[in-house]
Amino acid sequence: MNKKTKKRIVGLALVFALFAVIASGTLAYFTDTDEATNVFTAGNIDIQLDEWGKDAEGTFVEFAEDTALKELAPGSSSTTEVMKVATITNTGDSDAWVWAEILVPSKLVSANAPTNESNSALHYNTYGAYATEYFGRYTQTPINDGVQVGNAISVDPNAEYVDIAEENTWSNPVKGGDNVTIDDVEYVVMLTKMKSPLPVGKTSLPFLRGVYMDNDVDVARDAEGKIIEDTYVIPVQGTDNKVTWEDYDGSWEVLVRVYGIQVPGFDNVDDAYNAYIASFNADGERVAH
Repeated sequence: MNKKTKKRIVGLALVFALFAVIASGTLAYFTDTDEATNVFTAGNIDIQLDEWGKDAEGTFVEFAEDTALKELAPGSSSTTEVMKVATITNTGDSDAWVWAEILVPSKLVSANAPTNESNSALHYNTYGAYATEYFGRYTQTPINDGVQVGNAISVDPNAEYVDIAEENTWSNPVKGGDNVTIDDVEYVVMLTKMKSPLPVGKTSLPFLRGVYMDNDVDVARDAEGKIIEDTYVIPVQGTDNKVTWEDYDGSWEVLVRVYGIQVPGFDNVDDAYNAYIASFNADGERVAH
């Protein structure tokens, strides 16, 4: 395997402005989502997606879309991970329940994900989803990456992060509904939720640390043994647990979408998320209940 062969990846964030009326129009709730280029305020809920990477000197820098071209190479989280630390900042004037979606091209994800992603071609590293990095309960994940120094997050020097506490961590990622298609690419949606409301002016703990290409990915070659440009041989695991090897020349882009919704009216983030999902009909249109 030529592990020096690399693939470019662009870190993206998608955003939509959202507002809905529920309970037969008698109760309004406000939501907001964020993307890198357009931010829309809905009511008094306003959130911001923050993404940070590291420069050649190992210093954290903003992961801006126009400078976010990164190189992927086969390896592991400790050798070839492309760091992309993602958080949410509450820039509105009301506390908010927040959650995030990590979208990975479906062809690159094992059918058994997220319970078993060992045969995925592209891996994403959540941060703190199991409350492990913060409290030292998961030795396989490096905790010396500079994200946490002492008992504080140290990525953005200007951010006011919430305390590192169990109630402020993120839930174990699960599949967030059906796959979605964006720009002709089908994505698996991985959903994670912050367990407590995000206070005004505060930045969440990270929910994403980075992505890396699986060590078993290889370059594709033609019948003469020549490398086929931008094509890789990837493992594909079906629901029968059988793994096949296929040529893949599709997208390696990982998308991130973040959401916020008002706190009043919802006892927990699950209630808030379920109410949000219920506000759409089968065609994806917002409806009043």
